[in-house]
This record gives sequence, C-alpha cells and structure tokens, in this order.
Amino acid sequence: MITHIDIAREHRSFWGMRIFQFLLGRTLYEEYVGLYNATVDEWRTLTRFIAVSREEIQDAEALFRVAREQAAALLDPRRALLTPNATVGADALVNIAHMVTTTFEKTGYHEAARRTSRLASRTVRFRMRLRDLVRDHARANAAMRTSR
Repeated sequence: MITHIDIAREHRSFWGMRIFQFLLGRTLYEEYVGLYNATVDEWRTLTRFIAVSREEIQDAEALFRVAREQAAALLDPRRALLTPNATVGADALVNIAHMVTTTFEKTGYHEAARRTSRLASRTVRFRMRLRDLVRDHARANAAMRTSR
C-alpha cells in the first residue's frame, strides 16, 4: 500500500507531488466536512431555540458560502493547499462557531455554549494545521523550482 510518506519521498516528481496533494486534500476535505456539518448543526440548533437578527442570518449565510467554496478547493488537486488563503473557509467556520457560542452564552444555554466552544477549538486547531501545511507546501514548491 502506498502511503503519504512514500509519495512525499517522491516529491521531486511532478506526478508524485500531484498525487500527494490529492491524497492530503482528500484527508483534509473529510475532516473539514465533518467540522462544517457540525457547525451547520449548531447553527440550526441555535436558530431553532433563539431568535436571531436578519443581519446575523445574512452574516452566517455569507460565511457558510465561503466555507462551502473552500471545501471544493480542498478537493481540487490543482488548487488544494497552493494558496495562502486556503484557510479562509476554516476562518469562516471559526467565526460562525464563536457567534453561536456567544449567543448561547448570552441567552443562558450554557451546555450548548460549551459544546460550540469545543467545536470552535477543534476548528481553530484544524486551521492551524492547515496553515502549517500551506507553509510546508510553499517551501516544497520553492525547493522544487530551485532544484531544476
């Protein structure tokens, strides 16, 4: 069985790089979709129990749109991890989770606030890992270019 590490060793080859990117993107995509779905569930729970303003709804819809676009980018091997703005979708999910947590706290739903706070923490950790991967990917690309 071929692993990410085996392909990473072949980083110098163009196709090795592309395959590595795709597998890594797929893994990130699955984790990202899990965080996205959990955030959607928390948003639905919030709006079921608490009235939120039209502005908050519009803000959340815009953030979810950004997050969905980012999910598509993570699956595209030509775009995945190539740009520094690869974390924009995770940033959007963090913002939604913080907004939901704050609203739950203000209205006295403390258990729900703790749950969404944990979700926000998981998303922040994911975003940090993604940033590290973007940085490492940029370094690998630079090294490939200089070795030619």
